[in-house]
Amino acid sequence: EKARGERVKEVRQELKEMLDLRRTNDRIEELNRRIRDRDFAVTAKEGTAIKSKQLAEARIKMLQLQRDARSLEFKLKKKSIWENVGNVASFPRSMLATMDMSYALRQAILPSIAHPKIATKAFSKAFVAFYSQKKADAVDIDLKNHELRPLFDKYGLYFSSMDQDMSMREEAFVSNMAERIWVFGKVVLASERNMVTGLNLLRAGLMTDFLSKNPHLSGKVLEPKTKALAKEIKDLEESRDESPEKRKAYDKKIKDLTELQRQEQAKYAYARYVNIATGRGDLGKMSGAAETLSLFFFAPRFAASRIQAPFAAINAMRKHPELLKEIGKQWAFYLGTGQTMIQLARLAGASVSIDADDSDWGKIVIGNIHIDIWGGEQQPMRLIALAAKGARQTHRGETSVGALLEQGTGKNVIGQKIEGKTIPTPIGDVNIPWRAVSALSKVIPIIVQSGAEAYTEGEDPKTVVSILLGESLGLSISVYKR
Repeated sequence: EKARGERVKEVRQELKEMLDLRRTNDRIEELNRRIRDRDFAVTAKEGTAIKSKQLAEARIKMLQLQRDARSLEFKLKKKSIWENVGNVASFPRSMLATMDMSYALRQAILPSIAHPKIATKAFSKAFVAFYSQKKADAVDIDLKNHELRPLFDKYGLYFSSMDQDMSMREEAFVSNMAERIWVFGKVVLASERNMVTGLNLLRAGLMTDFLSKNPHLSGKVLEPKTKALAKEIKDLEESRDESPEKRKAYDKKIKDLTELQRQEQAKYAYARYVNIATGRGDLGKMSGAAETLSLFFFAPRFAASRIQAPFAAINAMRKHPELLKEIGKQWAFYLGTGQTMIQLARLAGASVSIDADDSDWGKIVIGNIHIDIWGGEQQPMRLIALAAKGARQTHRGETSVGALLEQGTGKNVIGQKIEGKTIPTPIGDVNIPWRAVSALSKVIPIIVQSGAEAYTEGEDPKTVVSILLGESLGLSISVYKR
């Protein structure tokens, strides 16, 4: 009887897939017609779960055609002056951020160290996606049909896209001008596929892991309890019984309901934290101006995320004890691993500055090579260290607040942070050859500039290759004489 029931389910599933495949093929024909006739009146809809290989292939083809249709629609659409300015202004950022897989040790480093399996799985698929649009599309479809996707969307977990809509893309690849460059455009697209695929998989993996380890926070547990408590509270209110016993019971149920609501909010708080920890800063009321900010800053959301990350972690753990273990673990692994690497580097003969006034604070320095292993957190953490140092000096009477302000303590760090995130332009009172060099430095990929910098500073070929490898994975490496 059990085997018969299983077989019935299999047959039903096969029939469902056959119908789904037929609908998908019909949809493919319709998309081909829309592209051919330039008919964009109908918006493509998302599909349902994928079960068979044949259906998966059809879905990937449909996704590609949907993207082609949206891309053509975007190209044919009349752009506003502001949209054109934004596309042009963001072009250098797309060029600088290409030819690498730097998300791994930059945007993703903070939570990845505590979750090596999730991070490795995401990186392996992102690595394949770098070389294959088809593989990237397959991952995209799997995420859209993930069994927890409705919850991801409900709690605000962010998933970026490679569509033409600038607000949905990773900010390093907001402009689509670089994608149109002959041959090189394919490299730009490959880099974007890698970043989008890796970060989306990492975010989904972190949220899935958290929900699986905290089953008491699942909707199946919380929703029935919340509804039951709400009904009991309503019944008590309608009874209008003012006896001490009823009042005590009412207060307890209100307290229990508030606790359940707080537990529900913990999932929203964790999703927000994951977004920030993986480089998607929360601009708050300025979110609507993100595209405008991106005209003047290299990556405003990423810059904001590095400053917000420690505070978002503290705030989430303070308000939601359920998050204390998970977020605390991530920061413990992140800071602990960083300290271990620094100590090992010292034992190997490298130097590491612990003086907050030193721009190399927290960096590993080997000769002329300066390595930042902190994934964008070095400058915000140095600013905190400077503030702590100033507070100690003031407390001991070694200096005063006025003297610190006069010295501009911390201004250099803030200035470096802003300067490092500002989109530079080849404008200034300089000679023409320097203008040309400056202009090229704004569109040549960072990884290429790092290699050239190391070579011109006299580093040997093996060192240059090592620097290129480190930069390609997200380490920030500079070569210069102090």
